[in-house]
Amino acid sequence: MTLNSDEKRTLSEALRRNPFWICLIVFSLLAVERGVTLMRMLDVRQQLEQATLAQARKQGAVYQTQQLDSRVNAFGFELIQMGRTNATAQKIVQDLGIQWSGPGPAGAAPGMKEGKQ
Repeated sequence: MTLNSDEKRTLSEALRRNPFWICLIVFSLLAVERGVTLMRMLDVRQQLEQATLAQARKQGAVYQTQQLDSRVNAFGFELIQMGRTNATAQKIVQDLGIQWSGPGPAGAAPGMKEGKQ
């Protein structure tokens, strides 16, 4: 079956007027854009999960640091108290430059002379 020139022209005009191709191109571009957006959102989600895990690890380290700080403060307080009556403890306090600046574990301040804290 062969088409004459009028039939070819009519078919060509019909194809040009058909909005299917325009719609196909537009929807294809929208699908590609949505795919790129989805990939970016998945990357952001993964980064958020990693940040949450890192924050949890840091919170554990902060808790441990607070516990150690509490223990060191209590030890320093006891060492200062012992330094009042024990020469070895007093030497350790002086060598390490331990000074007390707050209330002790029981709320009492060490009874050291001014300048020896």
